[in-house]
Amino acid sequence: ENSNSARARTISIGIEQIVVDRICECCIVLSQKCAYPPGYFDNLVESNDDDLEIERNDVRDLVRAVCNLEGSGDLPQVSLFLLESILRHCANEVSTSNEALPSETVVHVLSTPAKSLYRLSRILQDPNDPNKPAAERILHAAFDCLYVTCGKLIDVFSKSA
Repeated sequence: ENSNSARARTISIGIEQIVVDRICECCIVLSQKCAYPPGYFDNLVESNDDDLEIERNDVRDLVRAVCNLEGSGDLPQVSLFLLESILRHCANEVSTSNEALPSETVVHVLSTPAKSLYRLSRILQDPNDPNKPAAERILHAAFDCLYVTCGKLIDVFSKSA
């Protein structure tokens, strides 16, 4: 009986991870599908593509919804997993890219969970909060991404001066 229970728990954790990975992947793919086309910012006098802006806002709302930690009460564990997974993806994209600057799409996704990140930062003030290790991991992923992005910006500015 105990081995069956442990096996069921292991299968459940595996399925949860697969689901989290697929939801994260869907969010990232959707955000890439509604990226600005090349040259979009070359002529700022032209009007915005309203349909594209609506799509981008919809994807932003979707990412915000799956990573939502807003409100009071217990933090939804699946949202913590999704937030961490999405931030790790962004950090990986930024750090492994050969481009001088991170893609606008990654920056767009990275800026989405600002309120959830703020809520996690408040957890760090309570040494007894059971979510503190997860908050530290997630905030560390966000700071890693920010650190690499800022480093790339500094490099670009120093080369243009």
